[in-house]
Amino acid sequence: MRERKPKSATSKKRTPSRKKTTPRKATSRKINNPYATEFMHIQKEIKKAYNKLAKDLKNHASPKTLQKDNNNLFLLLGECHYLARQCWQKTHPKRK
Repeated sequence: MRERKPKSATSKKRTPSRKKTTPRKATSRKINNPYATEFMHIQKEIKKAYNKLAKDLKNHASPKTLQKDNNNLFLLLGECHYLARQCWQKTHPKRK
């Protein structure tokens, strides 16, 4: 068998360091698509409803409160689904 040479600290190849880039500034872009803006609005509402339901579950809230939060969450998800279907129908008309 071949004998291995001990590795020394100088034998390692160093990779060239990359330039450090500055982080991009967050710019607020105005979205002209009404469906996209509505999606963003509903997404915020869904996050709020989900967090409220999760908090109530963690705190062992009453079943009536849990059902109310659950219904609110499903209502928002249904609105989002309806909006997605409307958007799809408007942007992809049926071809004859």
